[in-house]
Formats: sequence, structure tokens, C-alpha cells
Amino acid sequence: MGIAVTGVSAADYMPAEEIRERLEEILTRSGGQVSYFEGPSGMIGVGVTMRNGQQMVFYATPDGETVFSGVAVNARTGENRTRADMEQLPAPDYEPIFRRLENALRTVEGEDATQAMVAAREGTEGGENVFYVFIDPRCPFCHSLKQAFDQVKAQGHELSVHYIPIGILGQDSRMLASAMAASPPDTAVRIFMAAADRNFRVGNQELAARGEGRAGANLAMFRELGFEAVPVVISHAAGEFKARAGGMTAEMIERSIMGSEVAIADDRRRP
Repeated sequence: MGIAVTGVSAADYMPAEEIRERLEEILTRSGGQVSYFEGPSGMIGVGVTMRNGQQMVFYATPDGETVFSGVAVNARTGENRTRADMEQLPAPDYEPIFRRLENALRTVEGEDATQAMVAAREGTEGGENVFYVFIDPRCPFCHSLKQAFDQVKAQGHELSVHYIPIGILGQDSRMLASAMAASPPDTAVRIFMAAADRNFRVGNQELAARGEGRAGANLAMFRELGFEAVPVVISHAAGEFKARAGGMTAEMIERSIMGSEVAIADDRRRP
């Protein structure tokens, strides 16, 4: 848990330690960073940035005994004060998420390998444009995203895409994700592509059984980071670390690797 001071009069604003402890006990139970600013009508403004980059604004009474969530509106001007305060929060830092995935997906040898995370990589090995993508084999938006990546690669852009299979759409998805996790990268990608056909099934039950531990490790990381739906893209491109919940078009991916894509997913900031 970290503390940053930001927002209106942030340079001079910091609640007393006792009040901060009281607030953070409630607001950081799921992890994340807390920032403080001067709230409306003498209240304490609190910004919370979760591990997955989601940001929220709360207001607390001066004694820290009561915390409010929701939208605060200036009764005189009609201004959405919560949205204005949200825009003052520090930008989420996605590098720690990227580094965690980078380290977790390193080659693991021996018995531990059956319980380690795994991804199917396509594209240039190494390089400057790296994308980690949580996918469910049965997710149509995930397949659209893969098509977008394929289109960008076909245009000559160098990028490394790591598809991290998880099964959250039912038993069929779990078996497909496990089969991907047990397979070499090229085979795993073929399984992913074949799964776009709803009639496709895993014929080798033993293969799926061998990958259960690794697919489970992928899902555990997905949950730990606070994500809820697929696809999720965590990237390091054009020198910037970014995360996005939801699909991307080929144009958006191109802007990302050219350094002009917005770094925050559309639903990351919640008033």
C-alpha cells in the first residue's frame, strides 16, 4: 500500500495519521494505493488506485468516521465534482503488472513447471512491443482481438503477443484453456483459433488434464490482479506501460505501438 498526495491543494493537504489509518483499513482491503486531496465542504477526498489500474474516488467526514461513495454534484453549478476530482488522481502505474507477468511467464523447469503460468507467444521474440493478453478460447471478443493483432503483424509491425489462456466461460472453456496450456506455442495458438468454431472440442482428454495446473495458475493471476472479464491486454510498447480491459482494433494497436494510444482502459476510472 502506498500513499501519494494529489488533487486540489494537494501540496498542503494530508489528514492526520490516525484518520488515514482508519480510512485505509477500509479502502485498501483489496490492495491498491491511496491518495488524498481536499474534498468538497470540508470533507476528505480519497482516491484509490487498485492493482489492475481501476480508480475510484471516495469522500470522508473530517473525523474519518464515515465514508461516502457515488457522484458528488455541486448544487450551485451542477458540476460533477467526483469526475473533476477523478481527473486529478495520479495516472495508474502499469509497469508492476507487466513485470509480474513477465517474471511469472519465464521458463520454469522441473516439477514446478506443471503449476506455473504459461502463454502461447506469437510474433517477434523480445523486441520493444510486447503484449500480454488474457483470453478465454470461447470468447468471441478474444478472437476479434487476435485477428487485429494478425492484421498489424501482416502490415510489417514487429510485436510479440503472449496469449494467456484461462477458462471462465464454462467447463468447455476450462478444458480448451488447459489443452492450450499443455501444448507448445504453435499448437496452443491453433487450438485457440479452432475454438472460434463452437463445434470444436478437445479430443485428447489427457492433454487437457496435463494443462490443468498451468491454466489454473493463469486464472489465479488473473483473479489476483482484479480482472473480471476477457480480453485484457497489458503491454509495453513505444516505451509506455499500458493496460486495457476489452478488445482493440488494428488501428488502436497501431496507435499503441506508435505511442499515441491512451494508456487507461475506458472503464478504469469510475466516478
